[in-house]
Amino acid sequence: RGEQLQLRRLRDYDIPLFDQDIEDQGMPTGVLKLRQDMKNADGFLIASPEYNSFFSGVLKNAIDWASRPYQDDPPLVCFKNKVAGLLSASPGQLGGIRGLPRLATLLRGLGTLVVPTQCTVGQAHQALASPDEISAELINKVDAVVDAVIACC
Repeated sequence: RGEQLQLRRLRDYDIPLFDQDIEDQGMPTGVLKLRQDMKNADGFLIASPEYNSFFSGVLKNAIDWASRPYQDDPPLVCFKNKVAGLLSASPGQLGGIRGLPRLATLLRGLGTLVVPTQCTVGQAHQALASPDEISAELINKVDAVVDAVIACC
């Protein structure tokens, strides 16, 4: 079909905790790389664990950095007119369902179209324990999010 997917892990960017004092010294290299990857993408599949009914703090930190103005870039260039599909996992029964609306609200506020199709994985420690034993139902749920993002890009 022509689509390309590039897997990115936030830990690979070496992004410091957001601090305007750091920002005033110049945008960190990891943030510049994240911004470039985001600007080059038509859409995102964002997967986050849920902690205490919220998406991860690491993800929030990356969003905070990527939302900052930088040089001649238009405001919120990493988010505006982009499409996002959201996925979440947690060890509890709900699979991260409480954190996804909060993430969706944040992204929409930054100008991102968040597709309504989402995927949550409850008892993730069991559901994802072995890549060879992931259920067809879960694969179909992930595929539905992917298809929704592609349809909107």
